[in-house]
Amino acid sequence: MIDQDRLLTDEIGRGIMRVRRLIFTEAGKRLQAERQSMLAWQALAYLDHLGMMPQVALAEGLGQHAAGISRLVQDLVRDRLVSRKKAVNDRRVVLVKLSRKGKARLEAGRPLVEDAVEQILDPLDRYDRRMLRNLLWRMIPQK
Repeated sequence: MIDQDRLLTDEIGRGIMRVRRLIFTEAGKRLQAERQSMLAWQALAYLDHLGMMPQVALAEGLGQHAAGISRLVQDLVRDRLVSRKKAVNDRRVVLVKLSRKGKARLEAGRPLVEDAVEQILDPLDRYDRRMLRNLLWRMIPQK
């Protein structure tokens, strides 16, 4: 029985990773055609959803290494898609905020990402999609 549980766990993990890769690949192709990157779009979407945040929280939220996010934020600042500033109460903390130009870039890319997700979800009917959403939300820790 334990072997069956391990097999199920392995299949679920691999399935989640494969679906994530499919979405990232398809959305990435669409965004790249518009000179956007999937990681940059994700960062803009995360900032839009949660508002200004410490750069380290952005890295954590995107599941990226802090050094990589530092370079990404630097590029986003250069392109005026985000702004950053030192926190008043702790000068070591860098706060990142979505700009109006960043919001516009996010919205321009949104249909491309949604179409990619829709393509991957196509085999699922409305009931299956709701079930999948509910299961995913149950697995994500609520803060």
